[in-house]
Amino acid sequence: MLKINDIKITGRPTHEFEAKTLPNSGRKVVEFQIANDDSYFDTEAKQEVKRTQFVNVRIYGPRAEALVKNAPKGKLFYIEGKLVTDEWADKETQEKRSRTLIEANDWQFAEPKKAETAQG
Repeated sequence: MLKINDIKITGRPTHEFEAKTLPNSGRKVVEFQIANDDSYFDTEAKQEVKRTQFVNVRIYGPRAEALVKNAPKGKLFYIEGKLVTDEWADKETQEKRSRTLIEANDWQFAEPKKAETAQG
């Protein structure tokens, strides 16, 4: 049976990055949200409809540290990873909660660097 859990997505971070240190391992982790723009053509309205999906992302280790050092808010990123689901019980109500997010294993800038002007 074929099993695939491979996510590739582009998006712009919605806030500044902040690394946290995991207490048991000392590894760095960064959790953030990206805005992924998409569109489709509405055949009834005969127009393109734009929409934005907000996706939660988590990344660990050296790639997380590099993200905090080098990546400004708002810049377009390409992210590779897999879907994971966190589950927990609400502290007050004990109600079961969950959220699905992308656990990234790599990232890179998705916008080309601005060309430097030639000095003559």
